[in-house]
Amino acid sequence: MNQLFNIEKAYVSSLIIIVLIILLVTLNQSCNEDETESFVKIETGEVSKITSNSATVAGIIEDPVESEITHHGHCWDAVINPDTYLDTKTDLGTRDSAGTYYSELTGLSSNTKYYVRAYATNSAGTAYGREDTFTTKNPSVKDFDGNVYKTAKICNQVWMAENLATTHYADGTPLVDGTGAGSIAGDYTTKYWFVYDDDPANKATYGLLYTWAAAMNGSASSSANPSGVQGVCPSGWHIPSEAEWIQLEICLGMPDEQLDLVDWRGTNEGGKLKEKGTNHWNNPNAGATNESGFTALPGGHSSDAFNSMGEYADFWSSTEKIENAAWSRHLRYDGADIYRNGSYNNLVFSVRCVKD
Repeated sequence: MNQLFNIEKAYVSSLIIIVLIILLVTLNQSCNEDETESFVKIETGEVSKITSNSATVAGIIEDPVESEITHHGHCWDAVINPDTYLDTKTDLGTRDSAGTYYSELTGLSSNTKYYVRAYATNSAGTAYGREDTFTTKNPSVKDFDGNVYKTAKICNQVWMAENLATTHYADGTPLVDGTGAGSIAGDYTTKYWFVYDDDPANKATYGLLYTWAAAMNGSASSSANPSGVQGVCPSGWHIPSEAEWIQLEICLGMPDEQLDLVDWRGTNEGGKLKEKGTNHWNNPNAGATNESGFTALPGGHSSDAFNSMGEYADFWSSTEKIENAAWSRHLRYDGADIYRNGSYNNLVFSVRCVKD
């Protein structure tokens, strides 16, 4: 009997020891779990102050902050899921409290969609906020007179998205005011500017009209790409050559076999350049989508009389076709194609500049 009692007593003692061991192990695991640090709670904030090459982004670190944050900032890229392995990131260093912070993103490309995330690193690792997106703006350009122009990046070219309106060259030299000059049909050399119908109100919308001599400012004809002819353009910009117009048309989808033709060519490439609607273009403004952002306006033209405002947009190139005539481009209200031919240099057309 005593032997049986001793066996039961030993069994109970063993059971108690096992239970104690289990409790100790469980308690130890619980303590370890409590000591395990959590990732930082972080959110990507608003993107603001977006320019052609920079932006400001907020980050929000939430309570509780359990231990020191060793690194925090933002990372960005032109593809999804940017992370801290990239060079394109800010590192604002250490932090030990919750709150909002800001990063200045610089060195961005114009007219480009970017993906950005806030991040924070502690001993548990790196945590990321939600991914946000933003698109940088096209750069603007200012001429000597202080006129500021929107621009459009079209494939690998950056074009002015408004007609030139300056009355001075970039060095401050004035062009010749053609107001009241009458017919200039026999004049191929005077550096005239005109405002359509001699009405200053037209300048704000349609810009000015220039003789080829004014556009070129004494430079020789150029067929190079880029042309290298600053002409009447602001510093850092130039008159497009025939080759640069061709490059634009290729970008818009004009078939190769039509590029060297004269007269009206293509199908809808001109429509991709024209401002949409009929606020400035006459009805029907056929095929206008302006998907390129070029925003062509029908500023008309003149030699011995102003005509075709609302109907045609006419633009110079830097390339002569024959003596006293340069290659030019034309868009029309009743078609979506593009006209290519030589135009006599005593005509006055709109000018669009291209970034160097």
